This record gives sequence, structure tokens and C-alpha cells, in this order.
Amino acid sequence: GKYTVHDMLRDFIDSETERGRWDERGRQSHADKANGWIKNHMTPEFLALPAIKLTPERIHEEFGHLFLTMRSTPVKIVGELKRSWSWAVAHKKIPFMANPAANEILSSFLPSDRKRPKRTHMPYLAPEFIPDFVAEVAHKHGVASRTLLFTIFTCSRISNVLNLTWEQVDLEHRCFTIRREDMKVKGLNFYRVTPLSPWAVQVLKAMPRFPTGDGEPDFIFRDFTSGQKPLTETTLRNLIRRINHERHTRGLESFHDPVEVDVKGIPRAPTPHGLARASFQTWANSPAQYRHEVFNADMVEACLDHFNPAYGGAYMREYPLENMRQILNLWGDFCCSKIKR
Repeated sequence: GKYTVHDMLRDFIDSETERGRWDERGRQSHADKANGWIKNHMTPEFLALPAIKLTPERIHEEFGHLFLTMRSTPVKIVGELKRSWSWAVAHKKIPFMANPAANEILSSFLPSDRKRPKRTHMPYLAPEFIPDFVAEVAHKHGVASRTLLFTIFTCSRISNVLNLTWEQVDLEHRCFTIRREDMKVKGLNFYRVTPLSPWAVQVLKAMPRFPTGDGEPDFIFRDFTSGQKPLTETTLRNLIRRINHERHTRGLESFHDPVEVDVKGIPRAPTPHGLARASFQTWANSPAQYRHEVFNADMVEACLDHFNPAYGGAYMREYPLENMRQILNLWGDFCCSKIKR
């Protein structure tokens, strides 16, 4: 029978997953992401097309509109098509011919970059609003609020918090450890260690613990309604959205990024990533405005796990834990300065 675009994508994804090709950090595997692209953005007619009949024109017809409304998703979809085509040629699933998804061929059909959505940063919250935001989150009950607070207090990447297990935490020495292969920065030869401020310790001590099955990871920030799985970032975003909605009903201004706006020109709500990292970095690098001591720039970068193995990071063998702890303790104090006891 005919070898379809869907066959090509499925064979490529399954083969590369088995080969260990993908970096599986985070909650979603690459296969899950690719399945989402197939389900949400590819029509049945496109998927049923014989692979050898795939052309740049047909790709543009299918995805051109996405390039006008979305920044990264269509680029990832086309990249997946390009790689799956090359894989299919290499494995003799289709005859050797020019790759229709190759950028040098496809780019003449797609909208110019000037017509595409502008590159944006993850929306953050200006630090002066962080204490009010943290106070609102702290008064919420449930795992989502505790997860978001812990992420902010530790300046962590959200995937690392969502996948954090109890065995990674050392409450006696007030720190937690993440394997280097689970971090965004790969080139260092030692694990990521993050100090826990008293505020972060307080969050952990308040978290419930339930037995897990044999071999099941003992996630700290679990979705307790659905069993053993960790919470999702969507749950945290929904919490931020709910807080903003409640503020609106009380006649208060919503928490939003000072610059970033959506396609309708409405200021964007901060993301967990922006709150935990951009808000912290802005605070840490503005000592006069936020009335704290001048921090060593390398220590601030250490708190964010920003090391480039090509230069300074190549010579590091461990984290400056106590220097980081001083900064994160002050950050926690600042974040919680509006919490009423």
C-alpha cells in the first residue's frame, strides 16, 4: 500500500524514541509533543497524502496560516517533517529526492519574518509587585499554590520543580539536588544543588506525603487527584489566571508583564518561568531600587544555573552554595514581605 505522511511521521518518531534520540526532560516526552502536533495541526487529508507527493506548496497550504499567528509551533512542525523525510529516505521508505520541508526550498513559500508574530519573552512581573502577588498565592490552598511558591523561592525552572522527588531533598542541610542530565545546561560535570531558604523549607514541610508503588517516583508536587503524576504547568498558569480574575472582580489591577502584550494588545499575565527567573534576576540586579546589598554577578547567575561550559563554568567543580543561600534567603524575605501573619 501507499506510504503516507502519517506513516512517515509515526515510523520516524517511534524509531528515534527507541534509539534514545530525544532529550526527555520535563513532563512531556518528544513523542507526546509530536502526537500533539499531528492531532491538533494536521488535517486527515494531509496525513493521508502519499509521502512522495509531499511538496513545499502542500506544506505551505497546510501550515502557512500558522506562521502568521504562532511563533514556535509551526517551526517545530516543519522541522519534524524535515527530519522525518530525511529519516525515510535514509531507511529507503521513499526514494531519494529533495526534501520538501528543507528551509532553503520552503522559505520562498512561507510568510516573511516581518509578517510573523514578534519574538517575545516569557512574561514576568516587575519585582515591586512580587510581594503582593506572593501574598495572594500564599492565601490559596492546594498543591498548585505551594508549587508556584516553591518555584519562585528557588528561582527554578518549572520542569525541575514539577519532577522533583523527596529523595532529591535534604532538609537537614537545606538544599535539593538535580542530576545534570535533567538540567538545561548539560556541559558541567557536577549535579545542580540549590539551597533552600526558610520560606522554601516551610513549603516543603507543609506538603503531604503518601505512599507510592514499587518503582514509582515519589513526586513532591503531585496531582493528588489523579494519582502519582506530577502537577502540570497548565495548572499553575490557571492559578495565575484565577488570581487575576478575582482581582478584577474586586476592582484591582491584574498582575501582568509591563511590556509584553498578546495579539489583541492586552498585557500578558506572568508565567511561572517569568516569575521565578526574570523577576528574580531583575530584583537581584537592582540593589538601589530594592534596597539590598550589591550581589556578585556570578553568584546571581549561579542561583539561575546560568553557566557556560565554554568559559568560566568549565572550571567549576561545585556550587557556591552558601553565597547562593544568602541571596535566596534575602529574595525569600522580599517575596514574603506582604504576607500577613
